[in-house]
Amino acid sequence: MKELNAIFSQKLAEAVKDSGMNYAKLAEKLNISKATMSMYVHGKALPSLETFSAMCDVLSESADFLLGKKEYWKRRSAKKKNNATKNKQKINKKQK
Repeated sequence: MKELNAIFSQKLAEAVKDSGMNYAKLAEKLNISKATMSMYVHGKALPSLETFSAMCDVLSESADFLLGKKEYWKRRSAKKKNNATKNKQKINKKQK
């Protein structure tokens, strides 16, 4: 169980960073306390299924990603690269 807590904590940090949100804002959106969010962030607890599902929705992430499923990591990496390329293309178009 400790391993899952650590993986979830790491993936949560990535998802929050990618979303541009902070932990306090996420806690507010999930209607949980900052102390509870801190437990998730530091790998000391896992959210209930209800909170976990809402977290996936708010962060626009899949359960697979937040649970650290290896096959999903590969797909997400490819998606991130594709999004980065699209963002660069948009910036280049705006500069012209």
